[in-house]
Amino acid sequence: MAVATLPEAATYRALLKAIAVIRTEIQLHEEELTGVNQRTKRTAEGAQKAADAMANAVDPDGGKIDDMTLAEVREIAAAAQGASAACGTYVAAAKDASASADACEQAARTRNEGYQAAVDASPVSAPNRGFLASR
Repeated sequence: MAVATLPEAATYRALLKAIAVIRTEIQLHEEELTGVNQRTKRTAEGAQKAADAMANAVDPDGGKIDDMTLAEVREIAAAAQGASAACGTYVAAAKDASASADACEQAARTRNEGYQAAVDASPVSAPNRGFLASR
């Protein structure tokens, strides 16, 4: 493999560092969103239990109950479940962003390899290769 010039190597290292920082940030966001998703799911489950407990408290025998009150509580539980699903969507988006970061990193490497092959093929770079290889 040919040696990149000092500015090229520094640019490539800076790019890889930037990609690593972005990937770390995405991972932190994924972990945060996963925690939010779990908390929201627990909230939805708690709201559903509250709806069931309210139905039992209003009429433990299973007869006719105040449908409006139960409907309102169930609506709240459904909203909490919707929020949980939305958090799942955000986590999926974060995973997609992570995959995009991987693709970006691979594209940068491929680009650098292609650029390096072009530099190696250039007759102008032959003296530079000998100089850089001696360092």
